[in-house]
Amino acid sequence: MTSIAAWAAQQPSPGLQAPLSLDVLAEPWTLAPGESFDAVFCANMLHIAPWACCGALMRGAASWLAPQGLLITYGPYRVEGEPIADGNLSFDADLRARNPQWGIRWLHEVTNQANTAGLQLNHRLSMPANNQMLVFARRRQDA
Repeated sequence: MTSIAAWAAQQPSPGLQAPLSLDVLAEPWTLAPGESFDAVFCANMLHIAPWACCGALMRGAASWLAPQGLLITYGPYRVEGEPIADGNLSFDADLRARNPQWGIRWLHEVTNQANTAGLQLNHRLSMPANNQMLVFARRRQDA
């Protein structure tokens, strides 16, 4: 959070509030009545946390996102039909050796958790070092 606050201080923006630390497993997330998020950004958590954190993140974000709000996740993901980089294979093995509940998550499983919570994957962007940025929004009612 210190890094996020430092970047925000360098790039001030009207209405930008200080970052908020959340325990995703503390359901429901407690915020002030009427409060909502324009965005929830989660970097490098899903692969270094028990799987239950993924569903909790999706449910919490879906509950508190403003109507046009976005959930943005960043990190490595495995994608069916796409080869996994050697570095990510080694990283995944290392994570699982440290804690069997950790590991690089399958994109379709993360997306299923989002869909169950009422979110849909709108964008997937390739990022440096074999990472990806996933952008989720509320699922359209007509979809």
